Amino acid sequence: MKSKQLSLLFLVTASAVAVGSYAQSFKLNNLEYFEERGANVLVYSNIYNGGFCDEKLAGIEIVQRGERIATGGGIRFMNTPEQWDIYGKMTNRTVNRDENYIEVELTYQDYDFTSRIRVQPKDKGCVMQVFLDKPVPENLVGKAGMNLEFFPASYFGKNYLVDGAARILPKYPQHDTQVRPVSEKIPQYYGESTFDDRGRGEFLVPLALSTGHQIVLAPEDNALRVAVKSDLEVSLYDGRHLAQNGTFVVRSLLPKNKTGKVLEWYVEPDVDQQWIRKPNIGFSQIGYTPAQKKVAVVELDRNDTPASTAKILRVNPDGSKSVAMEANVEPWGVFYNRYNYVTIDFSKIKEPGLYSIEYAGVETNAFPIDKNVYSDKWHASMDISLVVNMDHMEVNEAYRIWHGRANMDDALQAPLNVKLHDGYSMGNTTNTKYQPLEHIPGLAVGGWYDAGDFDIQANSVVNTVQDLSSLWRLFKPMRDQTFIDEDTKYADIHRPDGIPDVVQQIMHGTLNINAQIENIGFVANVIGQPDMHHYHHLGDAMTLTDGLIYDPSLELYQVKDGRSGTPDDRMVFTSRGGCRQRHVFNSCFGIGLSSTEGILPTRGRTFPE
Repeated sequence: MKSKQLSLLFLVTASAVAVGSYAQSFKLNNLEYFEERGANVLVYSNIYNGGFCDEKLAGIEIVQRGERIATGGGIRFMNTPEQWDIYGKMTNRTVNRDENYIEVELTYQDYDFTSRIRVQPKDKGCVMQVFLDKPVPENLVGKAGMNLEFFPASYFGKNYLVDGAARILPKYPQHDTQVRPVSEKIPQYYGESTFDDRGRGEFLVPLALSTGHQIVLAPEDNALRVAVKSDLEVSLYDGRHLAQNGTFVVRSLLPKNKTGKVLEWYVEPDVDQQWIRKPNIGFSQIGYTPAQKKVAVVELDRNDTPASTAKILRVNPDGSKSVAMEANVEPWGVFYNRYNYVTIDFSKIKEPGLYSIEYAGVETNAFPIDKNVYSDKWHASMDISLVVNMDHMEVNEAYRIWHGRANMDDALQAPLNVKLHDGYSMGNTTNTKYQPLEHIPGLAVGGWYDAGDFDIQANSVVNTVQDLSSLWRLFKPMRDQTFIDEDTKYADIHRPDGIPDVVQQIMHGTLNINAQIENIGFVANVIGQPDMHHYHHLGDAMTLTDGLIYDPSLELYQVKDGRSGTPDDRMVFTSRGGCRQRHVFNSCFGIGLSSTEGILPTRGRTFPE
């Protein structure tokens, strides 16, 4: 009998130990995030920086099978936060190793609202709890909620379960929205708005795809499966109704008139104790010259055992592959305690041909080894990228129009004492002869779009002209694969016109610089979009504006005598002095146009001395 009691006691104790260890599958590692095999949960390891206000790697995040599938977890005021929607500032972060949790304090200072989120492992997942010392302010009731965002592209073709009912995650946003009066909207950064309400004083609110107490995303795919469960209602939204970079958002509203622990989620990613990330082989995909050093870098899961050798395969004309070299694999070390790295040196291979790298059953795509491997790699920049980004031009390529003649209504003097998106600002003087919102003539010529938007950034244009001028002065590349006509403002890609392309691009940049010198007196900081709605434009740049000069005496959207009451014209921000820009202009102008004499027809154009 005593023996049986001891046996029973042993079983109960063993079970308790097993449950205790199983109860906290995720472990708090020395990098201060929760880790398990095949899944990680990060708690504000990355924060928002306040610039573009839409980092897709911030807040609470889930990395599963090596892919970041969820991000943006935190207290937000919108169903589907857009870029430039406000977020809570992390005012404190506590990592408690004794009790195995991470807690962050988030503060919305303008709303006198502070919350704490505590994340702690439990069972096969994590508990996420929200604590309030004061109830949700009345003006935030029905707005403040716990959000977690999931990347739509990862979930295309997948399904979800809401309280056991099966649903499909849509590839394209196709659910319901609601129009609400703008008085209910939480203002975005800088007091601007990403929504064009056409003067109606309203904004758009995506409605929930589904609501329940448990939502399981991609239950059929272990690499993407995540379950969120709560006693409070949990809803799923599609942020792409408002923005193309929107996400699927899991969200629960915070209850009103409550303090202490007001919300609890149990979030369960999928863990795989056998999962090992496949090796990721880094190499020059454009190839190598025979004489250069050739070293591939392989990124390995920390649980992977490095191989001792790798094969360099030669691709033969008949499609077969032969081993050109068996290269030693050399250890490099661990980076940020996440991945292990090894190197493969195959510099001994000098015979021209087509090759690939095989490491531990993983093979790269083929790449060339040839003495001329770099000779044409600049063509994509000169033939396509620079041309596509030419402002004030219609750009054609075969059957395709990249964009029409945009911003032909350039530009308005920016108003005083404003701070807008992308760092634009004006002080208490224009530094010009123009009044705020007065049209500055002569600017609808030349220049290139800024990276990622349709502004003209002074530094970008000046530096590009300088670089192209130096390229021409030192090497004089005669490549001609683009037709450019500045008089008709038309460019045609892959069509020679008898003039070196680099010379024409120097002219295109200089025309804009020259126009600013003549009409403003110096090169302005930026010629930029007048509001957030125009700034996030993703279509043809020609459709950004109506092409008509703005006339404030007209009614909104009224057109009369070739002028428009629509304030869509770009603005010239002239808060910076122009001495430095004038010096730079003279430098690039002298290097560029003086060295193109006799090659580039000026067609009667004049330039400042």
